[in-house]
Amino acid sequence: QEQSATQLVYDVIDESNPEMTRTLVLRLLPELQKSGITTIHDIEGMDALRLFQELRDEGKLGVRVQMILPRQVLPELRKKRSSRRLEGSKADDMLSVGGIKIFADGTLGSQTAAMLEGFEGNPNNRGILTLSEQAMNETVSAAAEMGISVAIHAIGDRAA
Repeated sequence: QEQSATQLVYDVIDESNPEMTRTLVLRLLPELQKSGITTIHDIEGMDALRLFQELRDEGKLGVRVQMILPRQVLPELRKKRSSRRLEGSKADDMLSVGGIKIFADGTLGSQTAAMLEGFEGNPNNRGILTLSEQAMNETVSAAAEMGISVAIHAIGDRAA
């Protein structure tokens, strides 16, 4: 069975090891700079945001980072924004939260994308919606109130 490159890495590295993550990011940053990359986008969540805050505050970031965070962090974002601690102590453009990501459905490969008609070979399976319309509206409204953009993963035609 074919494995993704990401899975091969996770088979060797404990993804929940903050010290290892920091070491790997510190190794990667100079390579990005050598390649002329000035900005990256990250969707890994609050742990990654905290790591990038630390590196920025230590003067080790070296590239701009635009974070897109999962919708589940909205309560924490609201709390941090109200205390002006979200991006950290330095007022610069090296680190910012550009939006939140909402998954409306799954993927085609796993037949979890929300479809109007069933999948070929599996006509009774129309995939899944991960949020109710009400929850989606509440999430988008909460993000809008905070001035945060929303990216919605909607693969299937029923999710659109």
